[in-house]
Amino acid sequence: MKELMADYDGSEDFDMWRSQLLHFQRVLQVSDEALSLVVRLKMKGEALMWYNSNKMFMRTVGEILAEMEAIFAKKDNLLNVRRKFERRIWKFGEQFSSYANEKRLLSAGLNLCDEEFVEYLVDGIPHKQLQIQAKLQNFKSAGEVTRAFRTVELPRRAAPKTNLQSGEERLRCYNCNCSGHIAKECSKPKREYGTCFACGERGHFAASCKNYKKSTSSSNFNA
Repeated sequence: MKELMADYDGSEDFDMWRSQLLHFQRVLQVSDEALSLVVRLKMKGEALMWYNSNKMFMRTVGEILAEMEAIFAKKDNLLNVRRKFERRIWKFGEQFSSYANEKRLLSAGLNLCDEEFVEYLVDGIPHKQLQIQAKLQNFKSAGEVTRAFRTVELPRRAAPKTNLQSGEERLRCYNCNCSGHIAKECSKPKREYGTCFACGERGHFAASCKNYKKSTSSSNFNA
């Protein structure tokens, strides 16, 4: 357990650290006496100074954790706790078990039953198809979900398509067909509706304009 637990230096993540401590105690069936020793060994920095100055080695593990909560725990109301819990989703590149474990730790104090926690766990899968597949399995426990997704990797989201053109380049004039301005700003002669973009004459389009193909330098218009 000493190897599994992270050090605690008095920072604001006390609630998470305590939840991990109690979780490992349950899983590994560690006695309160042994847990007190683990707590002492994992103290660093300000937390260790506080521990030694207040003679915490003479207290039970329950008393130590209660004192630590009063000193180090961040006072967060239940609404903020629930929001943090609900916002935690499975991230790309992360093992599902890591996501599930942290989601479980964040649920401390919310008094969720197993079925409710499983629903939140599945809702935190950002890939719609994987989420639907998980819901169809009708999992009853977080362990079942974690085992099912043990070797599953979250697909990377496709990068949004970007338009490399600038705002001016996206503008196109309906009078001369040039980019960079609109018709009312066009300095070229006004083209009648339905005439060729290249030469301004009727009866053909710019793609088949013979006048434009012969001499582009003399044209007042652009294809």
